Amino acid sequence: MVCTLVSCIDKTPYHHYESIDKAGWYRRDTAYFCVDTIYTPGTYVASICVRTNGEYPYRNFAVRVFERVPRSGIERSRVVRFRFAQENGISNTSGINLFTYEQPCDTFALQPGDTLYIKVGHRMLKETVIGVTDVGVKVKEL
Repeated sequence: MVCTLVSCIDKTPYHHYESIDKAGWYRRDTAYFCVDTIYTPGTYVASICVRTNGEYPYRNFAVRVFERVPRSGIERSRVVRFRFAQENGISNTSGINLFTYEQPCDTFALQPGDTLYIKVGHRMLKETVIGVTDVGVKVKEL
């Protein structure tokens, strides 16, 4: 589990990536994120961020996300879907060797001292997905 402190000047108290094994992202592998940097009460949006390289073979991608805020008793689970490329194969983002995608996942009313735990795993049909280099979470105040 990783807990990271990040400046909140731009209303983004948390933005962190975990690297994925170069051999591929196995279905049993889960990335864990601990957001313990909430200093201002407000409404926050959590987004899932994914980086891929040229080896990723598909246009779409799906992850399973589990979110928990212990103090308020919130527990949520959902599937977040990405569309990496259009029907004609043209990427929906720019990049040469690495491509970054961000998909909003959920909003939370958080108070100072709240901790948000997020677990992310892939939800593709293949047991192992190649070409995903990193998965991350970004939490931003609305």
